[in-house]
Amino acid sequence: MAYNLIPYDRQQQFLLPPSLEDWLPHDHLVRFVIDVVGQLDLAPFYRRHRADGWGRAAYDPKMMVALLVYAYCTGVRSSREIERRCREDIAFRFIAANRCPDHATVARFRSENGEPLAGLFIQALQLCAEAGLVRVEMVALDGKRVKADASMSANKTRTGIEEEVKAIPGLLELCVAVHGLLHELAITDGLANATRLLVYSTERSRKCSAKPGPGRTICSRAPLTPAG
Repeated sequence: MAYNLIPYDRQQQFLLPPSLEDWLPHDHLVRFVIDVVGQLDLAPFYRRHRADGWGRAAYDPKMMVALLVYAYCTGVRSSREIERRCREDIAFRFIAANRCPDHATVARFRSENGEPLAGLFIQALQLCAEAGLVRVEMVALDGKRVKADASMSANKTRTGIEEEVKAIPGLLELCVAVHGLLHELAITDGLANATRLLVYSTERSRKCSAKPGPGRTICSRAPLTPAG
């Protein structure tokens, strides 16, 4: 009895099409993100690199920006998760052209380019307005007064809204800076904990290896738990 099944062979020479262009459909979000990033002014990102070609090669800012934008669009914000997606996710591999920047590179690019990245959101909004996707204008709701337990200080005026809009780039820059600081603190804290554990372990081993004298007992081997 023979079954009519679709054959598969994981040892075949090509599991994916040889061309990256065939990996994703033409209406995929990745292609739209790449087209949008191609229209943005990325000059501030390139100013951080030497123009004479010397020094260690770096990932192209256009690729890194597209990678971050697509990651944010799909709810991926962790640099480690972005690195993992660049190995396992077809869409991320498409953007990075099968390259895989590690999480430290992604986090460093994000922290060192906080101000230019914040400016990209404004450029993207302008492009959407030019394409007719959004209308950049005043949006107001019905002003009917309704009795409720709401604070008067929570009401918004046109002037207050304009001030909040002007503060958005600064808030974005602050968020990027805080993310970079937390990343550095995580590394520093990990090293501090490792050092503390090593000192504690060494000191405990020294005490436990001492010969017991009168009135002394050999200490028990309790689990090592660093103080602090």
